[in-house]
Amino acid sequence: MKTFLIVAAGNSLSHVGKALSLRSVLIRKNHTAIVAAGQNFSGIFSWLKIPFAVISDIQERDHSSFPTITWFSDTAIVRNCVLEEIALIERIQPDAVIGIFRFTLKAAAHMVGIPYYSLSCGCLLPDTNEPLGLFSDEAGNKKQQVNIDYFFRYAGSRIGRALNDSGLTKKITDAREMLLGDKTFLWDFPEFMPAREKAGRIHCGPLEWSDWPYDKIDYSSILPATKPLAIISFGTCNFSDYVLNRLSKNLLALGYSVIVSTGGQGESSKQINDHPDLRVLNMLPLKKLLPHASLLISHGGQLTIFAALQAKIPTLVMPFHPEQAHNASCLERIGCGRQLIDATFFYGKSEVYLAALEKMPDTQIRKRIRSLTEQTELSRNLSIYSNILNGYTGAETVADILVNEMK
Repeated sequence: MKTFLIVAAGNSLSHVGKALSLRSVLIRKNHTAIVAAGQNFSGIFSWLKIPFAVISDIQERDHSSFPTITWFSDTAIVRNCVLEEIALIERIQPDAVIGIFRFTLKAAAHMVGIPYYSLSCGCLLPDTNEPLGLFSDEAGNKKQQVNIDYFFRYAGSRIGRALNDSGLTKKITDAREMLLGDKTFLWDFPEFMPAREKAGRIHCGPLEWSDWPYDKIDYSSILPATKPLAIISFGTCNFSDYVLNRLSKNLLALGYSVIVSTGGQGESSKQINDHPDLRVLNMLPLKKLLPHASLLISHGGQLTIFAALQAKIPTLVMPFHPEQAHNASCLERIGCGRQLIDATFFYGKSEVYLAALEKMPDTQIRKRIRSLTEQTELSRNLSIYSNILNGYTGAETVADILVNEMK
Protein backbone atom coordinates (compact mmCIF):
# COMPACT_ATOMS: atom_id res chain seq x y z
CA MET A 1 0.00 0.00 0.00
CA LYS A 2 1.26 3.47 -0.96
CA THR A 3 0.48 6.93 0.40
CA PHE A 4 -0.28 9.82 -1.94
CA LEU A 5 -0.64 13.51 -1.09
CA ILE A 6 -2.88 15.43 -3.50
CA VAL A 7 -2.74 19.22 -3.26
CA ALA A 8 -5.38 21.26 -5.09
CA ALA A 9 -4.97 24.93 -6.02
CA GLY A 10 -7.51 27.27 -4.47
CA ASN A 11 -8.61 29.17 -7.57
CA SER A 12 -11.44 26.79 -8.45
CA LEU A 13 -13.65 24.25 -6.72
CA SER A 14 -13.19 22.09 -9.82
CA HIS A 15 -9.55 21.52 -8.78
CA VAL A 16 -10.78 20.18 -5.44
CA GLY A 17 -13.18 17.96 -7.39
CA LYS A 18 -10.31 16.52 -9.40
CA ALA A 19 -8.42 15.82 -6.18
CA LEU A 20 -11.44 14.09 -4.64
CA SER A 21 -11.99 12.04 -7.79
CA LEU A 22 -8.38 10.80 -7.75
CA ARG A 23 -8.54 10.22 -3.98
CA SER A 24 -11.61 7.99 -4.30
CA VAL A 25 -10.00 5.81 -6.98
CA LEU A 26 -6.71 5.44 -5.06
CA ILE A 27 -8.60 4.46 -1.89
CA ARG A 28 -10.66 1.95 -3.85
CA LYS A 29 -7.36 0.46 -5.02
CA ASN A 30 -6.36 0.06 -1.32
CA HIS A 31 -3.96 2.99 -1.10
CA THR A 32 -3.93 5.98 1.23
CA ALA A 33 -4.74 9.31 -0.39
CA ILE A 34 -4.78 12.61 1.50
CA VAL A 35 -6.14 15.81 -0.03
CA ALA A 36 -4.80 19.23 0.92
CA ALA A 37 -6.57 22.47 0.00
CA GLY A 38 -7.21 25.98 1.27
CA GLN A 39 -9.18 26.79 4.40
CA ASN A 40 -11.90 28.39 2.24
CA PHE A 41 -12.97 24.90 1.16
CA SER A 42 -13.55 23.68 4.73
CA GLY A 43 -17.34 23.95 4.39
CA ILE A 44 -17.37 21.62 1.38
CA PHE A 45 -15.15 19.04 3.08
CA SER A 46 -17.26 19.24 6.23
CA TRP A 47 -20.43 18.64 4.22
CA LEU A 48 -18.79 15.69 2.44
CA LYS A 49 -17.44 14.36 5.76
CA ILE A 50 -14.01 13.97 4.14
CA PRO A 51 -10.93 14.95 6.16
CA PHE A 52 -8.41 17.24 4.49
CA ALA A 53 -5.17 19.03 5.29
CA VAL A 54 -5.29 22.82 5.30
CA ILE A 55 -2.60 24.47 3.21
CA SER A 56 -2.01 28.09 2.18
CA ASP A 57 -2.00 29.12 -1.47
CA ILE A 58 -0.56 32.15 -3.24
CA GLN A 59 -4.00 32.51 -4.88
CA GLU A 60 -5.51 33.52 -1.54
CA ARG A 61 -4.05 37.02 -1.88
CA ASP A 62 -6.78 38.09 -4.31
CA HIS A 63 -8.91 34.95 -4.87
CA SER A 64 -8.67 35.39 -8.64
CA SER A 65 -9.66 32.42 -10.79
CA PHE A 66 -6.79 33.15 -13.23
CA PRO A 67 -3.16 33.82 -12.19
CA THR A 68 -2.42 37.47 -11.46
CA ILE A 69 0.64 39.55 -10.64
CA THR A 70 -0.60 39.66 -7.04
CA TRP A 71 -0.14 35.89 -6.69
CA PHE A 72 3.61 36.18 -7.23
CA SER A 73 4.52 39.73 -6.20
CA ASP A 74 5.23 39.06 -2.51
CA THR A 75 8.15 36.63 -2.52
CA ALA A 76 7.82 36.04 1.25
CA ILE A 77 4.32 34.65 0.75
CA VAL A 78 5.49 32.42 -2.12
CA ARG A 79 8.32 31.11 0.05
CA ASN A 80 6.02 30.53 3.04
CA CYS A 81 3.67 28.45 0.86
CA VAL A 82 6.59 26.24 -0.12
CA LEU A 83 7.69 25.90 3.52
CA GLU A 84 4.13 24.91 4.50
CA GLU A 85 4.12 22.29 1.76
CA ILE A 86 7.48 20.94 2.91
CA ALA A 87 6.20 20.70 6.50
CA LEU A 88 3.07 18.87 5.32
CA ILE A 89 5.08 16.43 3.20
CA GLU A 90 7.44 15.70 6.09
CA ARG A 91 4.49 15.12 8.44
CA ILE A 92 2.56 12.81 6.10
CA GLN A 93 5.58 11.07 4.55
CA PRO A 94 3.84 10.27 1.23
CA ASP A 95 5.40 8.12 -1.47
CA ALA A 96 4.52 10.77 -4.07
CA VAL A 97 2.92 14.19 -4.31
CA ILE A 98 0.36 15.22 -6.92
CA GLY A 99 -0.26 18.92 -7.61
CA ILE A 100 -3.36 20.26 -9.32
CA PHE A 101 -2.58 23.66 -10.86
CA ARG A 102 -0.27 24.38 -7.94
CA PHE A 103 2.67 26.72 -8.68
CA THR A 104 4.76 26.03 -5.55
CA LEU A 105 4.38 22.31 -4.83
CA LYS A 106 6.94 21.13 -7.37
CA ALA A 107 9.68 23.02 -5.53
CA ALA A 108 8.59 21.59 -2.17
CA ALA A 109 8.55 18.01 -3.44
CA HIS A 110 11.95 18.32 -5.10
CA MET A 111 13.48 19.89 -2.00
CA VAL A 112 12.20 16.98 0.12
CA GLY A 113 13.29 14.52 -2.56
CA ILE A 114 10.10 12.67 -3.44
CA PRO A 115 8.36 12.17 -6.83
CA TYR A 116 6.14 15.01 -8.02
CA TYR A 117 3.28 14.55 -10.50
CA SER A 118 1.11 17.24 -11.96
CA LEU A 119 -2.40 17.62 -13.33
CA SER A 120 -2.87 20.51 -15.73
CA CYS A 121 -4.47 21.63 -18.99
CA GLY A 122 -2.73 21.82 -22.35
CA CYS A 123 -3.12 25.56 -22.90
CA LEU A 124 -1.00 26.39 -19.83
CA LEU A 125 2.04 24.32 -20.72
CA PRO A 126 5.21 26.43 -21.02
CA ASP A 127 5.73 25.49 -24.67
CA THR A 128 2.20 26.07 -25.89
CA ASN A 129 2.21 27.96 -29.15
CA GLU A 130 -1.36 29.27 -29.09
CA PRO A 131 -2.29 32.72 -27.75
CA LEU A 132 -4.87 32.35 -24.99
CA GLY A 133 -8.29 33.35 -26.23
CA LEU A 134 -7.35 34.27 -29.79
CA PHE A 135 -6.84 32.20 -32.91
CA SER A 136 -3.42 32.43 -34.52
CA ASP A 137 -4.85 34.43 -37.43
CA GLU A 138 -6.85 36.93 -35.35
CA ALA A 139 -5.78 40.54 -34.85
CA GLY A 140 -3.75 41.03 -31.71
CA ASN A 141 -2.77 37.39 -31.32
CA LYS A 142 0.99 38.03 -31.33
CA LYS A 143 0.65 40.83 -28.79
CA GLN A 144 -1.57 38.60 -26.65
CA GLN A 145 1.01 35.80 -26.75
CA VAL A 146 3.82 38.20 -25.85
CA ASN A 147 1.88 39.60 -22.91
CA ILE A 148 0.93 36.18 -21.52
CA ASP A 149 4.49 34.87 -21.95
CA TYR A 150 5.92 37.98 -20.29
CA PHE A 151 3.57 37.56 -17.33
CA PHE A 152 4.56 33.94 -16.74
CA ARG A 153 8.26 34.78 -17.09
CA TYR A 154 7.79 37.51 -14.49
CA ALA A 155 5.96 35.02 -12.24
CA GLY A 156 8.76 32.49 -12.72
CA SER A 157 11.38 35.07 -11.72
CA ARG A 158 9.44 35.83 -8.54
CA ILE A 159 9.20 32.14 -7.64
CA GLY A 160 12.92 31.76 -8.30
CA ARG A 161 13.73 34.76 -6.11
CA ALA A 162 11.51 33.45 -3.31
CA LEU A 163 13.29 30.10 -3.33
CA ASN A 164 16.81 31.41 -3.86
CA ASP A 165 17.72 30.94 -0.20
CA SER A 166 15.74 27.71 0.21
CA GLY A 167 17.98 25.22 -1.55
CA LEU A 168 16.42 25.30 -5.01
CA THR A 169 19.24 25.82 -7.46
CA LYS A 170 17.42 25.30 -10.76
CA LYS A 171 16.65 28.57 -12.50
CA ILE A 172 12.95 29.12 -13.21
CA THR A 173 12.39 31.00 -16.43
CA ASP A 174 8.62 30.55 -16.70
CA ALA A 175 6.10 29.86 -13.90
CA ARG A 176 4.36 27.35 -16.15
CA GLU A 177 7.38 25.08 -15.72
CA MET A 178 6.10 24.53 -12.19
CA LEU A 179 2.97 22.90 -13.64
CA LEU A 180 5.08 20.10 -15.16
CA GLY A 181 5.78 17.00 -13.09
CA ASP A 182 7.81 13.83 -13.39
CA LYS A 183 4.72 12.92 -15.36
CA THR A 184 2.16 15.54 -16.34
CA PHE A 185 -1.45 14.44 -16.71
CA LEU A 186 -3.56 16.60 -19.03
CA TRP A 187 -7.27 16.53 -18.28
CA ASP A 188 -8.21 17.78 -21.74
CA PHE A 189 -7.73 15.89 -25.03
CA PRO A 190 -5.51 16.62 -28.04
CA GLU A 191 -8.29 17.18 -30.58
CA PHE A 192 -9.61 19.93 -28.30
CA MET A 193 -6.27 21.47 -27.28
CA PRO A 194 -3.33 20.29 -29.40
CA ALA A 195 -0.27 19.96 -27.17
CA ARG A 196 3.24 19.14 -28.25
CA GLU A 197 3.97 15.46 -27.78
CA LYS A 198 6.68 15.02 -25.19
CA ALA A 199 7.77 12.19 -22.95
CA GLY A 200 5.96 12.23 -19.64
CA ARG A 201 2.83 13.99 -20.93
CA ILE A 202 -0.28 11.88 -20.74
CA HIS A 203 -3.81 12.80 -21.77
CA CYS A 204 -6.03 11.24 -19.11
CA GLY A 205 -9.26 13.10 -19.87
CA PRO A 206 -11.57 14.74 -17.30
CA LEU A 207 -11.35 13.81 -13.63
CA GLU A 208 -14.96 14.00 -12.52
CA TRP A 209 -16.47 14.32 -9.06
CA SER A 210 -20.25 14.40 -8.73
CA ASP A 211 -20.93 14.29 -4.98
CA TRP A 212 -21.32 18.03 -4.40
CA PRO A 213 -24.04 19.54 -2.17
CA TYR A 214 -26.46 19.91 -5.05
CA ASP A 215 -29.90 21.45 -4.68
CA LYS A 216 -32.65 18.92 -4.14
CA ILE A 217 -34.50 19.06 -7.42
CA ASP A 218 -37.92 17.93 -8.48
CA TYR A 219 -37.08 17.40 -12.13
CA SER A 220 -40.70 17.05 -13.15
CA SER A 221 -41.34 20.61 -11.96
CA ILE A 222 -38.38 22.33 -13.67
CA LEU A 223 -37.94 20.52 -16.98
CA PRO A 224 -39.99 22.18 -19.73
CA ALA A 225 -42.69 20.15 -21.41
CA THR A 226 -42.51 21.77 -24.84
CA LYS A 227 -39.90 24.52 -25.03
CA PRO A 228 -36.19 23.82 -25.66
CA LEU A 229 -34.10 24.04 -22.49
CA ALA A 230 -31.05 26.29 -22.14
CA ILE A 231 -28.78 25.96 -19.10
CA ILE A 232 -26.60 28.82 -17.84
CA SER A 233 -23.69 27.84 -15.59
CA PHE A 234 -20.86 30.12 -14.49
CA GLY A 235 -19.11 27.40 -12.49
CA THR A 236 -18.07 28.09 -8.91
CA CYS A 237 -15.55 30.93 -9.29
CA ASN A 238 -17.16 33.36 -11.75
CA PHE A 239 -20.34 35.32 -11.28
CA SER A 240 -21.96 38.42 -12.73
CA ASP A 241 -25.57 39.38 -12.13
CA TYR A 242 -25.35 41.63 -15.19
CA VAL A 243 -24.27 38.78 -17.48
CA LEU A 244 -26.90 36.50 -15.99
CA ASN A 245 -29.65 39.04 -16.69
CA ARG A 246 -28.53 39.77 -20.25
CA LEU A 247 -28.26 36.12 -21.24
CA SER A 248 -31.47 35.02 -19.55
CA LYS A 249 -33.45 37.84 -21.14
CA ASN A 250 -32.26 36.96 -24.63
CA LEU A 251 -32.73 33.22 -24.25
CA LEU A 252 -36.28 33.78 -23.04
CA ALA A 253 -36.91 36.07 -26.01
CA LEU A 254 -35.74 33.28 -28.34
CA GLY A 255 -38.31 30.91 -26.82
CA TYR A 256 -36.12 28.89 -24.48
CA SER A 257 -36.96 27.70 -21.03
CA VAL A 258 -33.93 28.61 -18.88
CA ILE A 259 -32.34 26.98 -15.84
CA VAL A 260 -29.49 28.84 -14.13
CA SER A 261 -26.88 27.44 -11.75
CA THR A 262 -25.19 30.17 -9.70
CA GLY A 263 -22.54 27.77 -8.40
CA GLY A 264 -23.24 28.82 -4.82
CA GLN A 265 -22.06 32.37 -5.51
CA GLY A 266 -25.07 34.62 -5.35
CA GLU A 267 -28.73 35.23 -5.87
CA SER A 268 -30.17 36.45 -9.13
CA SER A 269 -32.13 39.66 -9.39
CA LYS A 270 -35.85 39.56 -8.66
CA GLN A 271 -36.49 40.84 -12.17
CA ILE A 272 -35.73 37.47 -13.75
CA ASN A 273 -36.68 35.28 -10.79
CA ASP A 274 -40.32 36.10 -11.46
CA HIS A 275 -40.33 34.86 -15.07
CA PRO A 276 -42.37 31.65 -15.42
CA ASP A 277 -39.90 30.06 -17.87
CA LEU A 278 -36.81 30.59 -15.74
CA ARG A 279 -35.49 28.75 -12.69
CA VAL A 280 -32.47 29.99 -10.73
CA LEU A 281 -30.86 27.44 -8.46
CA ASN A 282 -27.70 27.23 -6.39
CA MET A 283 -25.76 24.13 -7.48
CA LEU A 284 -27.00 21.84 -10.20
CA PRO A 285 -25.95 18.32 -11.20
CA LEU A 286 -25.11 19.24 -14.79
CA LYS A 287 -24.46 15.62 -15.73
CA LYS A 288 -28.12 14.84 -15.01
CA LEU A 289 -29.59 17.98 -16.52
CA LEU A 290 -27.54 18.34 -19.72
CA PRO A 291 -29.15 15.37 -21.53
CA HIS A 292 -32.44 17.30 -21.34
CA ALA A 293 -30.96 20.54 -22.72
CA SER A 294 -30.56 22.01 -26.18
CA LEU A 295 -27.91 24.60 -25.28
CA LEU A 296 -25.41 25.41 -22.54
CA ILE A 297 -24.12 28.93 -21.92
CA SER A 298 -21.05 28.70 -19.73
CA HIS A 299 -18.05 30.62 -18.39
CA GLY A 300 -15.91 28.19 -20.37
CA GLY A 301 -14.51 25.98 -17.62
CA GLN A 302 -13.19 22.77 -19.15
CA LEU A 303 -15.07 20.33 -16.95
CA THR A 304 -18.34 22.11 -17.75
CA ILE A 305 -17.53 22.11 -21.46
CA PHE A 306 -16.57 18.43 -21.43
CA ALA A 307 -19.78 17.49 -19.62
CA ALA A 308 -21.72 19.25 -22.39
CA LEU A 309 -19.69 17.53 -25.10
CA GLN A 310 -20.32 14.14 -23.53
CA ALA A 311 -24.05 14.93 -23.50
CA LYS A 312 -23.81 16.16 -27.12
CA ILE A 313 -24.92 19.69 -26.19
CA PRO A 314 -23.42 22.79 -27.89
CA THR A 315 -21.79 25.40 -25.65
CA LEU A 316 -21.72 29.16 -26.00
CA VAL A 317 -18.96 30.66 -23.85
CA MET A 318 -19.08 33.96 -21.99
CA PRO A 319 -15.51 34.06 -20.61
CA PHE A 320 -14.26 35.80 -17.49
CA HIS A 321 -10.54 35.25 -18.14
CA PRO A 322 -8.25 34.28 -21.06
CA GLU A 323 -8.05 30.54 -20.37
CA GLN A 324 -11.83 30.36 -20.62
CA ALA A 325 -11.75 32.41 -23.82
CA HIS A 326 -9.19 29.95 -25.16
CA ASN A 327 -11.52 27.07 -24.37
CA ALA A 328 -14.13 28.83 -26.52
CA SER A 329 -11.60 28.93 -29.37
CA CYS A 330 -10.98 25.22 -28.90
CA LEU A 331 -14.72 24.55 -29.04
CA GLU A 332 -14.99 26.53 -32.27
CA ARG A 333 -12.03 24.58 -33.71
CA ILE A 334 -13.94 21.29 -33.31
CA GLY A 335 -17.27 22.77 -34.39
CA CYS A 336 -19.11 22.22 -31.10
CA GLY A 337 -19.43 25.74 -29.73
CA ARG A 338 -18.13 29.26 -29.87
CA GLN A 339 -17.53 32.43 -27.86
CA LEU A 340 -20.46 34.75 -27.29
CA ILE A 341 -18.49 37.99 -27.45
CA ASP A 342 -16.02 39.10 -30.10
CA ALA A 343 -12.37 38.08 -29.74
CA THR A 344 -11.05 40.25 -26.92
CA PHE A 345 -7.48 41.33 -26.18
CA PHE A 346 -6.57 40.63 -22.54
CA TYR A 347 -4.17 42.98 -20.76
CA GLY A 348 -4.53 41.71 -17.20
CA LYS A 349 -8.05 42.88 -16.38
CA SER A 350 -10.99 40.49 -16.60
CA GLU A 351 -13.31 43.46 -16.96
CA VAL A 352 -12.45 43.54 -20.68
CA TYR A 353 -14.77 40.58 -21.25
CA LEU A 354 -17.70 42.19 -19.45
CA ALA A 355 -17.05 45.41 -21.38
CA ALA A 356 -17.20 43.47 -24.65
CA LEU A 357 -20.61 42.08 -23.69
CA GLU A 358 -21.86 45.52 -22.69
CA LYS A 359 -21.08 46.76 -26.20
CA MET A 360 -23.16 44.02 -27.82
CA PRO A 361 -26.80 44.84 -28.61
CA ASP A 362 -29.38 42.20 -27.76
CA THR A 363 -29.94 41.53 -31.45
CA GLN A 364 -26.31 40.47 -31.81
CA ILE A 365 -26.49 38.21 -28.75
CA ARG A 366 -29.49 36.42 -30.23
CA LYS A 367 -27.75 36.18 -33.59
CA ARG A 368 -24.74 34.50 -31.94
CA ILE A 369 -26.99 31.99 -30.21
CA ARG A 370 -28.82 31.14 -33.44
CA SER A 371 -25.60 30.94 -35.48
CA LEU A 372 -24.36 28.23 -33.13
CA THR A 373 -27.52 26.16 -32.77
CA GLU A 374 -28.27 26.28 -36.51
CA GLN A 375 -24.86 24.99 -37.67
CA THR A 376 -25.43 22.24 -40.23
CA GLU A 377 -22.65 19.94 -38.94
CA LEU A 378 -23.32 20.57 -35.25
CA SER A 379 -25.00 17.26 -34.41
CA ARG A 380 -22.34 15.26 -36.27
CA ASN A 381 -19.48 17.12 -34.57
CA LEU A 382 -20.99 16.67 -31.12
CA SER A 383 -21.33 12.93 -31.69
CA ILE A 384 -17.70 12.63 -32.82
CA TYR A 385 -16.22 14.42 -29.81
CA SER A 386 -18.62 12.85 -27.34
CA ASN A 387 -17.33 9.46 -28.44
CA ILE A 388 -13.71 10.62 -28.17
CA LEU A 389 -14.22 11.93 -24.63
CA ASN A 390 -16.01 8.78 -23.56
CA GLY A 391 -12.86 6.83 -24.45
CA TYR A 392 -10.92 8.44 -21.58
CA THR A 393 -10.98 7.12 -18.03
CA GLY A 394 -9.70 10.16 -16.12
CA ALA A 395 -8.83 9.37 -12.52
CA GLU A 396 -8.56 5.65 -13.25
CA THR A 397 -5.75 6.31 -15.73
CA VAL A 398 -3.91 8.63 -13.36
CA ALA A 399 -4.24 6.24 -10.41
CA ASP A 400 -3.02 3.21 -12.39
CA ILE A 401 0.06 5.07 -13.63
CA LEU A 402 0.87 6.45 -10.18
CA VAL A 403 0.63 3.02 -8.57
CA ASN A 404 2.78 1.42 -11.29
CA GLU A 405 5.37 4.19 -10.88
CA MET A 406 5.66 3.34 -7.18
CA LYS A 407 6.42 -0.37 -7.72
